[in-house]
Amino acid sequence: MDLKRAKTELRKLIQEVNSENSNKYYDKFGEVVESYRVAGGRGRYIYDYLMELDEEFGNKDKLKDEHLVDIMNRIVGYAPPFRKIIFDDLNEQTGEWR
Repeated sequence: MDLKRAKTELRKLIQEVNSENSNKYYDKFGEVVESYRVAGGRGRYIYDYLMELDEEFGNKDKLKDEHLVDIMNRIVGYAPPFRKIIFDDLNEQTGEWR
């Protein structure tokens, strides 16, 4: 998946998140980001875009903010090992997850 498609998919997902479907969307965000990573995508670009989405949507909706912060944490490695999505161009956080 290229960056343009990943951005389109992430924007669509964040717009769809609501209190009734919230739990299903954590993995959907991960699937999009993982597909982008596997295709050779750079972590910095997708992380910066997620920050833009958080500025646009997260300030207005706590639930959307939680989803965006969750996926950003997974990208930088601040998550349980099985949930991390590690990009070669981003340094993983060195703290231990508890």
